[in-house]
Amino acid sequence: MKNKPVGTLALIVFLLTVFWLGQMILVNIRLGTIDNFEKALIYATERHWFYYTFVYVNALLLTLANVLFYGSLYGMLKKHQPEWAAAVFAIVPLYGIFALSSYLSQLVLVPILINQVADPQLQNFASGALQHLLQMWPHSTIGLFDQFSYFLLGFPGFIYGLMMMKEPYLRVPGILFVISGGFCFLIGIGIVMNVMALVGIPSMIGGIFSIAATGILAWKLLK
Repeated sequence: MKNKPVGTLALIVFLLTVFWLGQMILVNIRLGTIDNFEKALIYATERHWFYYTFVYVNALLLTLANVLFYGSLYGMLKKHQPEWAAAVFAIVPLYGIFALSSYLSQLVLVPILINQVADPQLQNFASGALQHLLQMWPHSTIGLFDQFSYFLLGFPGFIYGLMMMKEPYLRVPGILFVISGGFCFLIGIGIVMNVMALVGIPSMIGGIFSIAATGILAWKLLK
């Protein structure tokens, strides 16, 4: 069964996610693991056009594509359980707000604060604010905003995955979305319990299952 709008959006999300993953691998190769504030500050201060600016531009595009994609999933799957389909789709704009705030802040607010660090009168304020706003630093407030956005996205992913499993030709991507959603739920538990291992690791694993789910879904709906 073909569904070009949903399949096209799934393909866009798949490609943008794979490209973002490639960027993250290259950043880690270039700078090593960014596991402390000093490394995150060096990364943001350099603001390399590809390894920094384009990373967040791509993340913005991916967020917008995800919102559109889940909207299209709602249209395709609401026939199964319209109430649940609508209920979990209401979470998608919240995901968009948290994710867009996280990524936009890196392109707009962080460069301003880095410039203010050189000003003796603003240095203390700017340094303190950067500890909250450097998204690549795992313990930053905005980094938790970013992770929380994927916890939220786990709800529509999980429910829509269950609905897909009712369609024989969508069973495989449905299972993958359910698994991805399950790992997203672990992110929320990790944030609440302040266990960073339950934030970073499930995020990576859930992302891998999400890539597989969107790729297979695009192939099935466009072939």
